Amino acid sequence: PVLGLFRDVLGDRVEDVVESHRLVSSPVTLVSGKDALDSQMERMMKMMQADMPAGKKILEVNTSHPIIRNLSGMYMANAANPLIGTVIRQLYDAALLHEGGLDSTTEFLSRMNELIEAATLQR
Repeated sequence: PVLGLFRDVLGDRVEDVVESHRLVSSPVTLVSGKDALDSQMERMMKMMQADMPAGKKILEVNTSHPIIRNLSGMYMANAANPLIGTVIRQLYDAALLHEGGLDSTTEFLSRMNELIEAATLQR
């Protein structure tokens, strides 16, 4: 169910969302699709100012990672919790940042602050 949740939130930003069988310490990573250029080649083309659209990536999700398990628990407790979508978008943008493909950090930082604020609420 959590993979479908990622698909719903990310929509057409990704080619697909699949369970990872290789990630150990990371919750998510982006990999190139079958017909897409790898991340390094895309960066080289951008540096050469080649006008080509970036290919969609496949998001691999480590379903055994504590963040993903916690996210699944949040969804089961309250599917309408707005933090769920925020966390998914943040994980996706963090994967983009890691591979050097995050174009704007403004939304990333704003979401990070929102998540820190939610995590530090007095309960």
